[in-house]
Amino acid sequence: MTTDLTIRLSTLSDSLALGRLARLDSTFYDGSEMLLAETDGHLLAAVKLDGSARFADPFERTAGPLALLELRVGQISEPGRSRPAARRRRGYRAPASA
Repeated sequence: MTTDLTIRLSTLSDSLALGRLARLDSTFYDGSEMLLAETDGHLLAAVKLDGSARFADPFERTAGPLALLELRVGQISEPGRSRPAARRRRGYRAPASA
C-alpha cells in the first residue's frame, strides 16, 4: 500500500499541530516558518527553512520524509535562487506599446 506524501510550507494555522509534533519529539517549536511533510492530513515531520531545527513523529517511519525535507530546504535556500512565491508575486507585465 502506498500513500501520497505532501511537502509544503507551514502557515499560521499549522502552529498548533507543529507544537504538538515538537512535543512528541521532545523539542520546542519556536513559531518559525517550516517545511512540512504530511500524509493524509497527518503531519509527519518538519524542518526549519534555515535547516537549523527538525522534528518528526517518533511513532511513524520518518527517515524518508525527513531526508526529502532536508533536500528541498537545501534547494530553496541556494544562493541566487528565488522562492516560487516570490516569483508569483512579480506578476506579468505587458510590453509597452510603441
